[in-house]
Amino acid sequence: MTIAPIAEVKAKFSNYVARSKKEAVIITKNGKPTAALIPINSDEDVERIMLKNSSKLKKIIQKSRQEFAAGKGISHSKAWEELEKLV
Repeated sequence: MTIAPIAEVKAKFSNYVARSKKEAVIITKNGKPTAALIPINSDEDVERIMLKNSSKLKKIIQKSRQEFAAGKGISHSKAWEELEKLV
């Protein structure tokens, strides 16, 4: 993993993009981490990153956990049945 200040990354962006193909590059601003360049090797990596950072998905998961805790959950097989209907 490489850690670099934003000014340096900005000045040598192409170099840091190339480096990020091999390892994560943490970008700092005023000494604090603010962003990252990370290796992406497949479409699945892109999908994983997008889903992990989706505020909409996080809200759905939070609501589902609350409903499950309140006894309103559905079985695993029922969940898969519902998902199959969407595809």
